[in-house]
Amino acid sequence: MTDPIPYNLTIPSQDASLSYFPLRGSSNTTGDGWVLAYSAGLLPGNYSGRQGKGADYHTTTRAGSFVQINWIGTGIYFYGNATSGAYKIAVDGNNVAVAGLNASNGGLLGSKVGLRYSQHSATLSVVQNQKVAFQYAQVTIGYGYPGNSIQNRTVQAVDDDGPTRKPNSEFFNFVGSDSGGWAVEEQQRMITYPNGTEEQITHQMKTNLKADSLKFKVNNSSAFVLWGSMFNDHFPKRATLTPGPRGGPTKTTDIYDICNTLDFQQVFYWESGLDYDTTYEVEISNIDSDRNSFLAFNKLELLDGGPAPPQPSSFQSKYIAAIVIPIVALITALIAGVLFWRRRRRRQNLMKYDGVLESPADGSEHSIEPFPPPDPAVKRNNNNLRELDAGPLSTLPPEYDNSWAGGTESHREGTQPESSESSGTTMPNTASSSRRSPLPPIPAKRYG
Repeated sequence: MTDPIPYNLTIPSQDASLSYFPLRGSSNTTGDGWVLAYSAGLLPGNYSGRQGKGADYHTTTRAGSFVQINWIGTGIYFYGNATSGAYKIAVDGNNVAVAGLNASNGGLLGSKVGLRYSQHSATLSVVQNQKVAFQYAQVTIGYGYPGNSIQNRTVQAVDDDGPTRKPNSEFFNFVGSDSGGWAVEEQQRMITYPNGTEEQITHQMKTNLKADSLKFKVNNSSAFVLWGSMFNDHFPKRATLTPGPRGGPTKTTDIYDICNTLDFQQVFYWESGLDYDTTYEVEISNIDSDRNSFLAFNKLELLDGGPAPPQPSSFQSKYIAAIVIPIVALITALIAGVLFWRRRRRRQNLMKYDGVLESPADGSEHSIEPFPPPDPAVKRNNNNLRELDAGPLSTLPPEYDNSWAGGTESHREGTQPESSESSGTTMPNTASSSRRSPLPPIPAKRYG
């Protein structure tokens, strides 16, 4: 099957589905593990000065720390800030050349492209006790096929079309108790970009009960991204995708949406490499069932690049083979028959004109003069001893006559044979050994 069109999806360092070691949020110093920070710092006054502003990034100076990304696609790029020799990058267990790279903020740490379209895993590891900051990654995923139109869709968590806001229960299944659980967050949150501009995000659905979960179905999509919020009252969760991508029965992904800095608009969970014609079921629930945990999200983005080109079915393949094979056999038989007929025709022509030379290049013709008519003075008998000429002559040579054997020079000169008077018998003249053929000589062939 043809690989889909490549598309670069940006994955920020605060993506809740990334795997960090040590766990993010588990330490407050870079010497102990990964520490979250924002490029423009914190917003003063907002939520006690704990809301991040700008681009997020994670920093550590602890050797042995790493961050891991799993995806389905053909390439990956890591961006951040580090000095050469302080880190390494491995894709599917094989190290990627990063020697000589000294990345400034947002610079390229390393990349790997041209991979086979499949499931891959990439790891950014710290190998020295030096500063390494990871800001974001771009993964090259599959996104539709040539000739298809891009039709991305955004599904909001809250339906704002009516006079009152209500959960989008037509698409999402908010599993939990009837009271005290899932609810629309009436306050519309704001996010601030590095340049200071603000954006109002859509309303969220939220719950803080440990038994509550979220379910929804995805189809006609190549990938999806679920956007939600992160803070210190959120605890680890688990997402289950059924069936798993690339033919697996299921796939589970741990989600760490806990952090000390409030972020209302962050990548919460995403998947790539989906089969366009398959319907997937997604369930997100709390891992720790002993304590309540917040779960909040505001939208789901579906990346729709169109279906794969149709592939011939086994029935079609057999049907085509049933038609093509007899046609090929018939054509082969016809060619063999024509070649056999031409060979036989050529052989017949060679037998018919055996001994006749081909015409010379100057266009002159060969000729063979026929025998002259037999001499009527020569006697003939009915003996069957005769020589047949195989050439294309219309007149056969005369039959052999026994009287030719007794001819002598005196006979040919018109003299009478000698006679023996004592015996009264005519004796042949045996003195001459020269005999003339009863046939005139055949003229030589003329060639031009």
